[in-house]
Amino acid sequence: MMRRRDADEGSYKPATFDFLGFTIHWGKSLAGKWAVKTRTASDRFQRALKGISQWCKAHRHEPLLPRWRPPPNAAPALVAHEEGHRDLAIAAGAAVAEALETTPPAASAESDRRGRVPLVRTAR
Repeated sequence: MMRRRDADEGSYKPATFDFLGFTIHWGKSLAGKWAVKTRTASDRFQRALKGISQWCKAHRHEPLLPRWRPPPNAAPALVAHEEGHRDLAIAAGAAVAEALETTPPAASAESDRRGRVPLVRTAR
């Protein structure tokens, strides 16, 4: 892949091409040298983003954690086992909620632990 000179800009403009869902392009490495790099092709990215958006819109009103329902022919031991998991999760959630309620409020943004007041930036 050759870098080409763009006559209008008067500087080097890297040539790019799409291959297998990636855009292959020239870029600078951390050492400042030219290197061949890849990024997700824009059309593929937009397609994926649109699919995620449509899925979110279709599922936004569903419960976050649907309740497990045993199959009609489930063994009683399996049902008891799975309900035990549910009970543990509920207890853990209650413990987290209680811990959050008893946690003291965070320090304000006006001062830190040492009592210093941060500099205030003025609008320019």
